[in-house]
Amino acid sequence: MSNKIKIMSPDLASKIAAGEVVENQASVVKELIENAIDAKASKIDVVLINNGVQLIEVIDNGTGMSKEDLLLASQEHATSKLLSEYDLFNIHTLGFRGEALASIKSVSKLSISSNDGNQGYTYQTYDDTLIPGYSQKGTKVSVYNIFYNVPARFKYLQSFKKELSKVIDVLNKYALTYPNIAFSLVNDNQVLLKTNGNNDILQVIHSIYSIDIVKGLEKLEASNNDFVLSGYISNKETTRSNKNHINLFINNRLVLNKELVKAVIEGYEDYLMERRYPIVCLNIACDYQLVDVNVHPAKLEVRVSKEEELLELIRESIKEHFSLKRKSFFVKDKVSQPSLDFSYDIKQPLTKEVSYGVSDSINIEEDTPFIEDKPSIQDIQVLGKEVIEEIHVKVEIPIKEEILVQNSKIHLIAIGQYNQTYILASSDKGLHIIDQHAAAERINYEKLLEGSNDINQVELLVPIIIPLTSSEKLKVDEHVEVLNAVGLVYEQMANHDLCFRSIPKWIDIDRAFESVSQCIEYLLVQKNLKINEIKKEQMILASCKMSLKANYYMSKDAQQALLNQLVLCENYDHCPHGRPIIITLSNYDIEKLFKRVV
Repeated sequence: MSNKIKIMSPDLASKIAAGEVVENQASVVKELIENAIDAKASKIDVVLINNGVQLIEVIDNGTGMSKEDLLLASQEHATSKLLSEYDLFNIHTLGFRGEALASIKSVSKLSISSNDGNQGYTYQTYDDTLIPGYSQKGTKVSVYNIFYNVPARFKYLQSFKKELSKVIDVLNKYALTYPNIAFSLVNDNQVLLKTNGNNDILQVIHSIYSIDIVKGLEKLEASNNDFVLSGYISNKETTRSNKNHINLFINNRLVLNKELVKAVIEGYEDYLMERRYPIVCLNIACDYQLVDVNVHPAKLEVRVSKEEELLELIRESIKEHFSLKRKSFFVKDKVSQPSLDFSYDIKQPLTKEVSYGVSDSINIEEDTPFIEDKPSIQDIQVLGKEVIEEIHVKVEIPIKEEILVQNSKIHLIAIGQYNQTYILASSDKGLHIIDQHAAAERINYEKLLEGSNDINQVELLVPIIIPLTSSEKLKVDEHVEVLNAVGLVYEQMANHDLCFRSIPKWIDIDRAFESVSQCIEYLLVQKNLKINEIKKEQMILASCKMSLKANYYMSKDAQQALLNQLVLCENYDHCPHGRPIIITLSNYDIEKLFKRVV
């Protein structure tokens, strides 16, 4: 009887172990960059061929290795950084396990060239050949044909552009962490990133993002007894649709820690809209013994002693930053801002037109009054403020109440407005309470839906420029066919920005920039993308923003106009978000409340 349990071969074991360190091209680049930083390099160049599948090459000008060290460097657990158990709890370097090069060697063809200032050599690990003559001070690591001998791993790589975007993200983050190092990234002879290493982090941010992002950043410095925060955070207007731009480092080590990211977001909680996130680049300096980096082979996840104190420091320092800024603004505003006069001459006639969030016009007789009695305080306030968040189409005051809308499912007669948020109406079915904002949303949504298939272009007087990082641009390029299918066609600019010179007719031209930006951000955060999802998401957002809001006074005629259009909707029960529009009390319900029936 044969044994079922057998000892795995060293070669197979090394390939499995390599999977914990080498997941894709980006993980290879990360490990090699960290080695170069540990070697005190001031210049690190990354060269890719075919998005890193054919070649990944990392060249640095660091301390280099002797012939003896070069031959040992790719062996398992070979390291110059961790020699005793004490060192494990006081790690100052980015690498320390001695696993990276050995793991890379087991799944690819690896060549290492190095020169420590004396004689230079190239060691080809795949055929165990040592070649003298590498003249450049520092080290060059060349990784050929990644996963060539592990086809199962290669099969599960994402598209080449997505994998390249991950490499760019790695370079971006280390360039932000080490502005004193000159980084470059070239793929198939195209320069994707280049920094000058002059220790100016704002210049690095400009290289990755754009000048507008740099203008939206503010310096943050804070500390307690154990931790020191330093770096930049974006203001309330400079945001993104995902958390990928929250860059956190501990002792200049890029880390992933959900609690730290959560603390950053909580610091912004009173200042950002829902599903909007800041751009952050913060380094946390602390005693090395407070951080355990020996948690995961990729060395991204860390455990922090006194974590609660650190979380509180991050949260409160961000909150205090914006609180102080707000106080400063209001002090300045109090001195310089002139007083506003909301007085109004009651004898002056009011206009017969009102914008209230529905895009149809209904004619009225010339002598139909807008407000039957003297103007209310709400009327005066609305006229005085002059700026109201609503659609710009003017709607004339509607037909008389007794004229009912034909082809509707229900006939609603306006009774009045409650709390300037709900319309009370009657019908043969009973008493109805209508959410005026939700009703306007439904009307506008269905009107947008009618034109959703019209991708004919409207030329823009001023092109829309969407700033992107190089990795974001690659992700958008993945979905160029989807964008074209919905009428969004962009031009590539000299940098990574997108230029839209026209938009499809289904997009509201008054909100063109906002709408196109939201479409692009939707692409960046969705994994499985469908054309209809883009349109639906965009039209729901547009219908919400273009509709009248709660706490908005409406005349009785305006109420009736809204109801007349609502009952013609395909679905007048719920808004596009799924919230109810109408709550109905039947005649029976009302009589039962008054004990008229049992």
